[in-house]
Amino acid sequence: MSVRITNVGTQTVTFHWNSDDDPRGWLFKAVSGAAPLEDALQALADPMEFGNTDRIADADEAKRRLRSVLSLIRTLNDRADVLTVALRDTYDLSWSDLQEVIDPDNAHKRSTARRRYETGRNRIGLFTTPAVHLLPGGFTAGQRVRVTSVPDRLSTDYIGCEGVIQEFNKVENSYIITGLTGRPQREQVLGIPGFQPDHIEPLDDQDADTTTR
Repeated sequence: MSVRITNVGTQTVTFHWNSDDDPRGWLFKAVSGAAPLEDALQALADPMEFGNTDRIADADEAKRRLRSVLSLIRTLNDRADVLTVALRDTYDLSWSDLQEVIDPDNAHKRSTARRRYETGRNRIGLFTTPAVHLLPGGFTAGQRVRVTSVPDRLSTDYIGCEGVIQEFNKVENSYIITGLTGRPQREQVLGIPGFQPDHIEPLDDQDADTTTR
């Protein structure tokens, strides 16, 4: 795992990761397109501890921000459950040690640790280890790629854009790629079909990064 934060300043932070760090594209989706992480970070930064909501423009912005925060909470709760299973099953932590990590204010109890562990085991049981499903050309869903050429119907402006493979559209017989750098937000979110395997190249060995200001 090599997700890292560098260039930390008072108003700028740069995130770096590579394809192995984000195999399902969750991290990339959080910082591109509708950018729910951006909303969550803005909610974290706003001085709402005293009920001050002056920096929220209207109800629609508040609702959007709430959805983003709740989405992030649910995702991180899922990860916390699975990490609890890892600490118990892989690293042999006792229930007491787990409880101290999960709920240090009630370290003498073990119920919270046991509940989180069982939730994590149940969640893992819902899924089987996914087989690597190769798509035409040897690519996989969630893989980061760069556009090297374009079909006749697309502008050459797409050449050099980078994005993430969402799926292979069997009807269109082409890949749908989202998060294309340098493209309008609608295209980043919905993706553009039309790319054949010989129009793209993998970015497996290259870092992806994003900067927030």
